[in-house]
Amino acid sequence: MQVTRRIRWEAAHYLPNHDGPCARMHGHSWSAEVVVEGEVDTKPGPTEGMVVDMGQLAAHFRDNLEPLLDHRCLNDTLPPAFQPPSTENVAAWLLSEYQAAGFPVVRVTVRETENQTATATA
Repeated sequence: MQVTRRIRWEAAHYLPNHDGPCARMHGHSWSAEVVVEGEVDTKPGPTEGMVVDMGQLAAHFRDNLEPLLDHRCLNDTLPPAFQPPSTENVAAWLLSEYQAAGFPVVRVTVRETENQTATATA
């Protein structure tokens, strides 16, 4: 079973070596779909009937990731391994962060604009 949690944030970035307008600082209304895969819990308890508690996914974003993303310049907040903060690198960073936190995330699709997405897979 796969379940999806959507997240949103506002952020600026620039791609310093790009030979077009993205080399200049600009902002987007970003969003992402975080896809978790696993078996539905059949044991009685707080996660019965679920693959993952979506509240825990939301709390991880709110407490750990959103402070590094929302109303920030991603060039200043994403780790060096995920620079420059292209859509592709933002997707890869989110995937790595959710996985490091123990969530069985198999795919993260980041939408930078209405017409541009990047998907990182496990």
